Amino acid sequence: MNHTLETPEQNTLPPEVTMENMPCECGSSQETPILIGEDWINYLPGKFQVVRCQACGLMRTNPRPNQNSIGFYYPDTYAPYLSTQVKNNNPNKKPKTGFKKWLSDNFNANSKTILPPMPPGNLLEIGCGSGDFLMTMQQQGWTVSGLEPSESAANSAKQQGLNVTCGLLEGTELPNNHFDMIVAWMVVEHLHHPLAGLEKLHQALKPGGALVISVPDLGGVDFQLFKQNYYSLHLPNHLYHYTKPTLHTLLAKTGFNRSQFYWHRNPNNLYASLVRIFTLRQQPRLATLMQEVQDRKRLKLFSKILGWLLAISKQSGRMTVWAYK
Repeated sequence: MNHTLETPEQNTLPPEVTMENMPCECGSSQETPILIGEDWINYLPGKFQVVRCQACGLMRTNPRPNQNSIGFYYPDTYAPYLSTQVKNNNPNKKPKTGFKKWLSDNFNANSKTILPPMPPGNLLEIGCGSGDFLMTMQQQGWTVSGLEPSESAANSAKQQGLNVTCGLLEGTELPNNHFDMIVAWMVVEHLHHPLAGLEKLHQALKPGGALVISVPDLGGVDFQLFKQNYYSLHLPNHLYHYTKPTLHTLLAKTGFNRSQFYWHRNPNNLYASLVRIFTLRQQPRLATLMQEVQDRKRLKLFSKILGWLLAISKQSGRMTVWAYK
């Protein structure tokens, strides 16, 4: 039996947005309501329900904006577009070595450093934003390509001389058995049809190639604690909400024969959720303090240690998986 937490009359949506009610990727329409939340990343209008599939356990946003109207929730000021601007176009930049490399490998919170050890080859980034990761990998000897749905972000990457196509994964043809590595940082949760998307990426990889994806992990205690105020919920942009078991199931269904999971050394989900809580409680001093900690203006060493502890306990709320063809 399906349930809803509020009636459509209680939800005010802009005329540009058309909602659709969809079954789970496993085919089941039997679902349990989990929560209703709002967009407090871009502060755009609407209320959105998260449900859990009664058959496979995968959580999803349902109803959701359809593919023709989801762009309303991706303005040009969307934070990931701005955060992926190329910051250093210096091909002579020296890689870290020795103690600095050890510190970076063990305490760096950036998920994009969690990569399998592979020699340079053909690399594709899905959702490449403005191209900073592609530029880094190109400087390391990789032949890089990118796919980005935002025209402004794609153009920014092209201006750096990067091979980037503007388009959605769902509507873009990829060459079969071509890429040695495909990466997608915080992308799979945005797909309207992740099963089909993962199948397409599997076909595009060479045998033995690696798919490297990062997603929010809603299997931790922080999601249970913060619920609709959990930062990585990110409604309605995040259409699917993964845990390790549900993501592992999707990867197995799409042909990936083995996978390795890693949790990020990053406490920002916790910090951002606390900023939200303190703001709602009208405690501006605490909200400002927590924002400064998140921005590493205070307690930098504490944040590194906390991020490491959250990662080893699998509670950081962000995970990366290496899945092999």
